[in-house]
Amino acid sequence: MQVSVIGAGGIGSAIAAYLARAGNKVTLVFKEKAEADAMRAQGLHVTGVQTFTAFVDVLEWPATIPFSDLLVVAVKTYNTREALRCAVDVSVRVALSVQNGLQKEEVLAEFLPKETITGSVIEVTAMKQGERCIFNPSTVLSHIGELDGRDSRRMGEIACLLTEAGIPTQPSLMIRSIEWTKTCQWIATSLLSVMTGYAYPFIFTTPWLCPLFVELARECAAVASAEGASIVEAPSLFLHQLVASSTEEATAWLQEKGKQLLAEWGTEYQASMLVDVEKGSRTEFDDIVGYIVGRARRRKIQTPALDFAVRQVRRYVASTLGADTRAS
Repeated sequence: MQVSVIGAGGIGSAIAAYLARAGNKVTLVFKEKAEADAMRAQGLHVTGVQTFTAFVDVLEWPATIPFSDLLVVAVKTYNTREALRCAVDVSVRVALSVQNGLQKEEVLAEFLPKETITGSVIEVTAMKQGERCIFNPSTVLSHIGELDGRDSRRMGEIACLLTEAGIPTQPSLMIRSIEWTKTCQWIATSLLSVMTGYAYPFIFTTPWLCPLFVELARECAAVASAEGASIVEAPSLFLHQLVASSTEEATAWLQEKGKQLLAEWGTEYQASMLVDVEKGSRTEFDDIVGYIVGRARRRKIQTPALDFAVRQVRRYVASTLGADTRAS
């Protein structure tokens, strides 16, 4: 199958490597020429869950991608429109975004026919370690689905493609609820990571942070419910454990979860927003957190914990966060 992956960060590169290793013809689109040249010469080296090297075709945007049975968009949210110029007037059978947030499919629809776009939560945890090395500590069950909730044959086909490549995936009739659940969890983790500078597992194992994480999760879940989405259970999504139990039970459960992640991942893995902040790069704050804050304001939902975390993060990295998310 012909696959194009736009975005050569950790997750995009890992997905491209897995699909290429499985025998698919994969084109990986880079933004940075130096990284593209290094990959052309030496391939993508993946460590973590598995260790292997894979070779893919390389392009640098805005070069036009080839015809694609599957298009995977894996750039930062704020780069989406610029990156998708690669796909204008290109025939694409199925397109999905592995990005964070809830507006990703809307942006894809500005460039691609709506019938090609599917919802997805791809659970490949990965970060770059140098120009061509990818650390992939976890690959758990991913989900894809039609945005209107219907069953379809093509979802089964794409799920099989990803699963056979080493990315376990199943079709879902509740993909928007899964996307909401993932976004709510991402927001709580990202805000606390930037506030503390802690690696991912320490967000959950630090006793004084756990109650704040629980409150952030519950407030975001309230916004999701008001928007018609459910908080659902999945292997890497645990918000239902925090929403449905007492605060004491939720914090105790969260600390045990953190200990498990620490044993499995070690101390290397950081939330993507923290990585961006430490590099002095632009963050996805307004595209993702700002969207939820705006929805809460329109629904008149009180979010004191979220408001506190947003203020702290804005003060810490004010020069990188963009527009004011306090507006409705």
